[in-house]
Amino acid sequence: MPRPKRKQLKFDEDSVNKLLQEIYDESHNQKAKITRLFTKWETKIKETGEVAAIGDQIVKLIAAEAKNQDQKIMLLRYLKEVVFDKKGEGATPTGGQSQVGDEVGGVGTDRRNELLNFVHDEIEKKRKN
Repeated sequence: MPRPKRKQLKFDEDSVNKLLQEIYDESHNQKAKITRLFTKWETKIKETGEVAAIGDQIVKLIAAEAKNQDQKIMLLRYLKEVVFDKKGEGATPTGGQSQVGDEVGGVGTDRRNELLNFVHDEIEKKRKN
């Protein structure tokens, strides 16, 4: 049985915009879920201490989700900056080494590693500030 063909990552401006929209939708759905949970539990709680305990857990959940969403958005923003030229020049992939057989608009292993290192460095810079 032949080995399945390796999937190629297609990365163009349209796909980046779709990913950003998915992140926004996911964030909106999570916010609605948290609101529903809070409303549901608010009616069942009678003591102030219990409200504070549940409120603390909800705040932790919101903070974790916000951090996750921020990281996704930041990663996509950096990828968009690195992979595509400025808007005036159009949405064409920038230069960089790619593996043999990569399609135009595809991201090769070398380029992927460069992007991951770039994002890692940017996150470290942000943490130091």
